[in-house]
Amino acid sequence: MGRSVLTAVCTSFVLAACIEPESTPAVAELPAVDEADGEVAAPARPRRVLLVIADDLGARSTPMYADDFTDVELDTARMPVIEARCGDGVRFRRAWSAPTCSPTRAAMLTGRFNFRNDTVELVGNTTSVLPVDEPTLPRLMQAWQPGTALAQFGKWNLGHSEVNGFDAAPNTMGWPHYAGFLDAAVLDHHAWPRTVDGRTAEVQTYTTTQTVDDTIAWLETLPPEQPWVAWVAFNAPHAPFHAPPSELHDYALDAADPTAAGMPDADTLRPYFHAATQAMDTELGRLLAWLDAHGQGDTDVIFIGDNGSPPEVLQSFESERHGKGTTYEGGVHVPLCAWGPSVADGGRVVDAPVGAVDVLATLLDLGGAPVDQVLASDTFDSQSLAPVLRDPAATLARDWAYTESSSSLGEYGATRAVLHQDQKLIRFVDVGDTRELYDLAADPLETTDRLQGTGWLEASTEEASHDESDRHGDDDDQGDDDCDDPPEDAEVSAATERADALAALMDTIVSP
Repeated sequence: MGRSVLTAVCTSFVLAACIEPESTPAVAELPAVDEADGEVAAPARPRRVLLVIADDLGARSTPMYADDFTDVELDTARMPVIEARCGDGVRFRRAWSAPTCSPTRAAMLTGRFNFRNDTVELVGNTTSVLPVDEPTLPRLMQAWQPGTALAQFGKWNLGHSEVNGFDAAPNTMGWPHYAGFLDAAVLDHHAWPRTVDGRTAEVQTYTTTQTVDDTIAWLETLPPEQPWVAWVAFNAPHAPFHAPPSELHDYALDAADPTAAGMPDADTLRPYFHAATQAMDTELGRLLAWLDAHGQGDTDVIFIGDNGSPPEVLQSFESERHGKGTTYEGGVHVPLCAWGPSVADGGRVVDAPVGAVDVLATLLDLGGAPVDQVLASDTFDSQSLAPVLRDPAATLARDWAYTESSSSLGEYGATRAVLHQDQKLIRFVDVGDTRELYDLAADPLETTDRLQGTGWLEASTEEASHDESDRHGDDDDQGDDDCDDPPEDAEVSAATERADALAALMDTIVSP
């Protein structure tokens, strides 16, 4: 191809995304005030960008999204720091992830849908890894903004084997510095294997606390004017549902490990789940306070969940079949907020559908990289959200969201979902390619399939004994009288047309 390839491992079809720019751009700085306007030029500040990832935290478990659900009263975690910051920033009402942790992280790191980067089935252990030739955020930042310091902290979960350097896998994939744990979860939040740049040793510090300790320790090594991008991936509130240190939360918990004698019901487990979430909020507050105290309060921050909340802690109105691991909203609707100096007119809500895949382009943009050049290849799916942060009147390049699930996930098998203008289509690829259509504006809990006039969520919640055929209205008895009446033929016809249009959009998205 006649192009200079980066020292990072980047080969085959992603080569174009990993080449050096024709001229290396200067370290990103915000423009100074124009002296021609008679104002004193302000010193440019270095760009600092912080990504914060919550683990297994769906939108319906957070207070930021409670007002979006008027038909039910949500049981949400106490998150005063994040709730306040989101309220001052921009909240994305319709943010989607993949149904599980590893695929979401792969999409965020590469800016590519999972079918494109071969991670739909990724579980992120010693046998399943993110392909080593994928373009990644740190590789792209090093190519286009070489003066930016880069590091990842916390959960990796994208595989570590001989293929990508075993315990040095995060470094192999581009991160100059990494400190955290490599697998999907730890067995004990108070005793776990911590890896720092390829070296692993057990520590006894609470996982969430250690993640912030490691982040601050790295920041302390940087010069005051150093631009940086930090990826902070908490393990909270992911299982195991152990009680966090009491000083990090204010929930009344009865045991250090409520699962020691067996798995209790959701109402018993949920306070532990919420306590872990609040502990994360508390520790993030400590990190933000450090930034303020060290003259770095002008950091752009993005907060996102990696998938929906787990079935073990779902609320009474939710079916366990609609949590993490599914393409229903309970599995893929996640919190996504941004705040910082790049946000104009904070306190806004963006209704446009967006996805975790958009994190890559957004971080590059906020970090000063020329996104249109960096992601010029059509092998990327990521769009920057920065335009709508900077300008309330701006629109995004894409007006739909897409997600998909693995054939190994539960009873549904492989599914694909697309969202456009509040209309959501789910295709059950492994179940005869059957379809369900939901109007999320009128029916955010997905109680009524507009193609059949029946609600799988309603049926599975109220009559757990219903078998698979009930979802498509094969029985004469539709259950509870509160279910919507079957739609008229004209309504079904209109819904079918919508579903066909969304199916065509989906085919376009997944086409080579």
